[in-house]
Amino acid sequence: MLIIHNCTSLSDAFESYDTLALTSLRAIMTVIGLMAAPKIQLKSVRSMQRNTPGLLDRQCTGYTSGVLAVTLLSGYHYTPWGVIPKQAKIKRNLQVGVQLEFATIPPYLTALYSIKEGYNSEIRKLIRSVAMQEMIHMAQVANILIAIGGVPRIDSKETVPSYPTVGLPGNVLPNLTVTLEKLTLQHVYKVFMGIEVPHNESVTDNTTGEQIAENTIGQFYDSIAQCVTSLGNGIFNKSTANKQIQWPWPTKIGRVFIVTDVSSAVKGIQEIKEQGEGASPYDPTQGDTSSLAHFYKFEEIVCQKHLVKTIHGSYAYDGADIPFDESGVWPMKDSPSSKDIPPENNCYTEAKAFHSAFRALLRNIQDVFSGHLDGDTGMMSSITIMESMAVHARKLMWTKINPHDESSCGPVWDYEWTTPPAGAKNQ
Repeated sequence: MLIIHNCTSLSDAFESYDTLALTSLRAIMTVIGLMAAPKIQLKSVRSMQRNTPGLLDRQCTGYTSGVLAVTLLSGYHYTPWGVIPKQAKIKRNLQVGVQLEFATIPPYLTALYSIKEGYNSEIRKLIRSVAMQEMIHMAQVANILIAIGGVPRIDSKETVPSYPTVGLPGNVLPNLTVTLEKLTLQHVYKVFMGIEVPHNESVTDNTTGEQIAENTIGQFYDSIAQCVTSLGNGIFNKSTANKQIQWPWPTKIGRVFIVTDVSSAVKGIQEIKEQGEGASPYDPTQGDTSSLAHFYKFEEIVCQKHLVKTIHGSYAYDGADIPFDESGVWPMKDSPSSKDIPPENNCYTEAKAFHSAFRALLRNIQDVFSGHLDGDTGMMSSITIMESMAVHARKLMWTKINPHDESSCGPVWDYEWTTPPAGAKNQ
């Protein structure tokens, strides 16, 4: 079992997983003068997640994938294909925000489902809280889009990623590979902390507020907030308030703001940022939220210690233990997909049932977003569907792929179920 008491260098914990790669990285960094110490500190590993700067436009034109774009004071966005009103651009970017939030949910829930009943209870609680807040964030972005006259799209092939995927929607973290895997400390470190990585150093880096990552989720939302602010209150239609989503759970999990103007839109965006990467690189408790940001929750899991304030006023993972028991995790095969599950496969029946429930969830949320179902009724029925998904997922986790393989089945998050050709091998 891997236990980290001093979590100042998380990379040390994973040297056994990839010794050659880390050794090579150390050598390269030493040669180019980026590292004075013989160990790669966590800050250095995070720095290697930096992405190509400049692709996320901060000036209300959204992501352009490298296409030259000029925004004029006239309120129009000029591209080689013509003129796009700024309001149409922000609608498109908010739809990307819906897709961005959704893309984080299957990885988190898959790891959550892989925990056996009665094991790793504190870790289960932390991951579940993050997954719930990601759903809140998706609802919040949807409310902003609805408030300016848009209709969020969730039940579409474009919204549901195909895992594993490189990068997140909106050109966010374009070098990060996001996979569906069982719970391991390495997976939390590489993928979950990679998703939630802050733009600036975290509080455990002896921070000076230095920028360590580009094109983060936080930066994406900064650009959205700047754009909304520059367009002003005129883009909002207050009559859409009754079409927006209310959140039925207690406020300690999170809040979904009804959006009627710039102030309420920015307030919602700020909560998304604070719950994701944190409000401050100096103080993880700063902000309006009542719990640690996602990044720090995941770092607590990896360090197996709660983050606490020291007597010197700094922060360290020296609090109560968060034990991780590897035997309390089902041996799910990575990245389960319908294309690998022929009808004769042991996984087929439950995987198909999970997938059917997943598609029902997408249709239900779409009905809420489109105004065909009122928010309260829609969200409560979504909860019921998600409970059935969890039941099917647990059954998958304890089902072996075949008698000769220790690996178990896993939930299928494909948008469309693709039946493999006759004679195809099992997973």
